[in-house]
Amino acid sequence: TAGGDLHPGPQPAPAHFESWRPTPVPASFQVGIPDSARAPANGSGMALGGFTGMFAGYLVGGVFAAAVYNDGDGYDQLNAALLGGLIAATFTTPAGVHLGNRGRGDYLNDLMVSLAIGGAGFGLAVATESGAWLLLLPIGQIIGSAWMEAQGMPKVAPADASQ
Repeated sequence: TAGGDLHPGPQPAPAHFESWRPTPVPASFQVGIPDSARAPANGSGMALGGFTGMFAGYLVGGVFAAAVYNDGDGYDQLNAALLGGLIAATFTTPAGVHLGNRGRGDYLNDLMVSLAIGGAGFGLAVATESGAWLLLLPIGQIIGSAWMEAQGMPKVAPADASQ
């Protein structure tokens, strides 16, 4: 090369490579893909997932506990089913909330909140000798898990306005 340049710089592509160049898509035909990290929490999905997880937990846990605790006394078996369902729902409610939010939060944090609410409600029920606290547990677990799920979503810095 002239002047001792060993690298002359960018060269145009050979003509036979021009056919490989993609044709640009007009802006009117482009479809934006939402960034899941920037999408807001899916409140209705979390609520529906929480209720679904809660019902699945009560069903599976209740049937399992009733089958294990089969001593012939129907009243004790019913109590075992309710307690088994409550314990299972403590784990499946935050799982349903997490899946209802498309897995964007942190399931372990949701589980810890559900366990804390379940433990507090069970402790209040034992301390006051009233089962009314147990009726509030499922709703409290759904609300607490959904709140924690929304808090655990990734935070994304705002987009640069100069782009």
